Amino acid sequence: MCFPDTSYLSSPDFLIKSSHILVCVDAPILSYGAYCILFKTPDPMSSIKWLMFNLHFFSTMLDLTLSFFGIPYIFLPLLGGYGLGIIDSPQTWIHVGVSLVVAVDTSIILIYENRYYILYARDSFWARVRKPCLTLMFLALISLCQIPFLMIPEQDTARKLFMDSLSCPSAYSFGDRKMFVLASSPQYPLLFLIAGFCILSPPALSFFTLTFYHLIKGTSTVSRRTQQLQRQVIIALTFQSSFLVACLDGPFFAVVATIVFQYHYQGLNNMIFILLAMHGIGSTIVMVLVHRPYRDFTFSGIRGRCGKQILNKSRSITSTVALIKLV
Repeated sequence: MCFPDTSYLSSPDFLIKSSHILVCVDAPILSYGAYCILFKTPDPMSSIKWLMFNLHFFSTMLDLTLSFFGIPYIFLPLLGGYGLGIIDSPQTWIHVGVSLVVAVDTSIILIYENRYYILYARDSFWARVRKPCLTLMFLALISLCQIPFLMIPEQDTARKLFMDSLSCPSAYSFGDRKMFVLASSPQYPLLFLIAGFCILSPPALSFFTLTFYHLIKGTSTVSRRTQQLQRQVIIALTFQSSFLVACLDGPFFAVVATIVFQYHYQGLNNMIFILLAMHGIGSTIVMVLVHRPYRDFTFSGIRGRCGKQILNKSRSITSTVALIKLV
């Protein structure tokens, strides 16, 4: 006997309202983060300024895709669902979302590669092969992302098979939105996901490890003061990127787990994509807190505003007291 899931957590209304709230929170925080990078990055961090902005830009676009343009309502472990965003084109937004996840991950790799190259590898073998190696890695990732979209099944047939495979069809209404089915079976998309993870992980871990190894060993071609400043930057970047990777990898492993164990709970699926859409906000807050120039600018503004409010209140109290004395 079928008992459809009717909980609010599993409903499209919950996903839409949560996403709209996220957009309202996203806009000021992400804009402030972009302002800090563009206008409050000091000269010692100039070599990494645009790489940080590149990462921030792709994180912002991924957040907006998930919480505004696309809003994916996916029936994991089956790879089909609805797009509930302002533009009803789920195939486009799934494609864009996957590409942006890859762009965010590769942006993190570029930051660590840049630190390693600038500080320790200008005269090494890596300096001669870095551009072709990075280009090949990015081309492999881009090509890998395209393959599942070349295998999209005929939608009318796929929708019928999809509905037949659901143990209990959804009790919710989606209006005039049409379901999009990425694949009849999750087997091949799952393999591509794992392959992409395996391509991204080795260079990320390698540059991270090499940078910290040389940082601890102290083998740098720059001055001691510059090296000290760069050490602070790298440590701050590590906190920021670690948080960002956790926000991306957590939902990634959750998606893989639901596919592998064939587990379906729509409330969990909704939370996976909401948490993924929050990664940009969290990353921006961490960035502002861990990088001293951005932190000092933020706290100085808060202290200045609080100081003005206290000063205005004290003046008001003084004026009131003076008026009472006159009376």
